[in-house]
Amino acid sequence: MRRRTRVVLGYVFALQVLTVAAAIIPAPLWAMRLAARPWLLNYSDGTPNAAQGIGRDLIGLWIDKGIAARAVRDPGGDDVDRLGSMLIQMKPFVISQTEVPHGPPDARIGITGLGWCNHVNGFGAKVLSNYFPRAETFAVNLGSRSHTFARVWSSENNEWLYFDMWADDVVIFRWRGRPEYLFRSIQAHTMTEADVSNAHQAYEHASQGYVLRRYHPTMLGQLVENERNIINHGTITAPGADAQFVPSAYPPTPTLSDTQAMDYISARFDQISGDRAAAAEHFSQIKGSGAYALAARVFARRLYGMGN
Repeated sequence: MRRRTRVVLGYVFALQVLTVAAAIIPAPLWAMRLAARPWLLNYSDGTPNAAQGIGRDLIGLWIDKGIAARAVRDPGGDDVDRLGSMLIQMKPFVISQTEVPHGPPDARIGITGLGWCNHVNGFGAKVLSNYFPRAETFAVNLGSRSHTFARVWSSENNEWLYFDMWADDVVIFRWRGRPEYLFRSIQAHTMTEADVSNAHQAYEHASQGYVLRRYHPTMLGQLVENERNIINHGTITAPGADAQFVPSAYPPTPTLSDTQAMDYISARFDQISGDRAAAAEHFSQIKGSGAYALAARVFARRLYGMGN
């Protein structure tokens, strides 16, 4: 019993050291590669004990924040132009369920690149928390439908700038009793008319929405923000987040073999770091017909002009 207690205390101490170090030290790419394991992608796999589960969550968050910190460059200019440019830079790194049908993934979107509206716009808010004083996802529930977009605080304009990068058409608007569109960018059209209608109805009802989750540029700040929500709401996200309605037609996100999972994760690291040739090589190793295999083909075609 004493030995088990010492092991548990050892895990707790190690996790505390990791948390402090990761909160202070920026995540270098070589360290992220060293820490990468298949369970970062196959997140639903069980873990032997709670301490290892917490450790996995911390490593996943650390890598996810490292990816977010590398996803864009700030072009300068006024806040609307900056936001629009950075959203366009981020768009190629994420795939929504309108492009590759999948259930809501458990793994972090910075690592998977796959997600629903709350995941895709959450990735955007996470990245933008490095460049704007406040960044958060914002949800609107409309009876049997819901949609999550996001917003950042513009100190320059002293107002919220709302954005949606989940849709084909990247949108920025501000609220003036109704949406006042400031930026729109036409992308490839994979959405159905119902998807478009649902998103724009949510914009029209932004005054009825609520903050789903707030994002912080540092890992320590994000952990504090998560704990604050857990204390206030009993969950990391605000109440109502479970109202992200899941159509039964979408299959659960599949897992990959350990070898292919590592190829996929390596491709994501290469993709974010700008090494297109290496990313193309790793993506080309992903075989099959599951969501991750389909996503690998989309990323390959979109960014590197190739597919398998």
